[in-house]
Amino acid sequence: MEIELSLPEPDPAEQDREVIETLINDSKYTSFAAKYLREHKSEIDQLIKMKTKFGNTWKDVVKTGLRVPNSKVGFYATDADCYDVFGDPLKYVVHSHNMRDADPNAIPQRVVGGDQLSLQVSDACKERIISARCRFARNLTNYVFPTSISPKDRVAAEAELKAALDKLTGDLAGTYTKMGDLSQEEQDKMVENHQLFHNKDEFLVKGDFYDDWPNGRGQFHNNDGTVMVWVGEEDHIRCMSLEKGSDISSCYNKATKMLEHLDKHVGLAHHKDFGWLTSCPTNVGTGMRASVHISLPRIKANMPISELKDICKKNNLDIRGTGGENTGFAGVVFDVSNRRRFDVALSRCHY
Repeated sequence: MEIELSLPEPDPAEQDREVIETLINDSKYTSFAAKYLREHKSEIDQLIKMKTKFGNTWKDVVKTGLRVPNSKVGFYATDADCYDVFGDPLKYVVHSHNMRDADPNAIPQRVVGGDQLSLQVSDACKERIISARCRFARNLTNYVFPTSISPKDRVAAEAELKAALDKLTGDLAGTYTKMGDLSQEEQDKMVENHQLFHNKDEFLVKGDFYDDWPNGRGQFHNNDGTVMVWVGEEDHIRCMSLEKGSDISSCYNKATKMLEHLDKHVGLAHHKDFGWLTSCPTNVGTGMRASVHISLPRIKANMPISELKDICKKNNLDIRGTGGENTGFAGVVFDVSNRRRFDVALSRCHY
């Protein structure tokens, strides 16, 4: 006669405690998440009890930080409610990243399209700027964010976004393509041309962002190719506007017009203290990265990259290679963008 022994189910609270103690006690964890826990040990019992209205816990929020010890941030928001339930640690991340406390009067308001931009670009800059781009990260209010969304809801969120994008008219009207309808060769070509996202980012892999690939994901572009929307990457929405030349105002105005349309039809996640909500808390506020590709041959020849980075930082700018985040500097063309995302109005990120 065989006797079956059943093991007791793991206690979720104890599992969360183990995660917290690992982040606190192991010095290899250097993220903002680990630093917060070390500085706020008295809050551990309370953190373990917390849960968002979608059922996500502390362990879900810090899973990437646990899996990638050298992660700078260590947090990914699991849903909009996360910014209320885990508001204190998320504020710690935002303020640590921006190296300052927030001015509540500078949180971006819900109205997106009314603040049109008209920047004056000098002739010298016009000669050197090759292209301009504005990228916005947004999430849907009523769905779990991509790090924790279920397969069913991932597809449902995409369907809502596609329906909203299909309603666009005028200069924003265009075509939506499901990623699953593209061959691997077509996907690779679009990724190479920066028209589509891949599934190879280490942090997003560890954060489960690529689960159910390629279901619930796709790309929209308007008819003249100056506006794109990625659905289902790090955030539910990555809206981008691109122009040849230096007209970054046109990029900004088209993208904010698109966001106003999407907010009206699907509801974008916004918070009174954080602004527009994103998966990575370092992007909250405006959720915007405005950039230009600019040719700087004499600077490249005569100035160390480290010095150039320092100058940019002092002027609230970031500089990197044209191949994307964490790419090297090849040639004389640089990608220069706003450093500030939080505690600043959308149209003033360049100040």
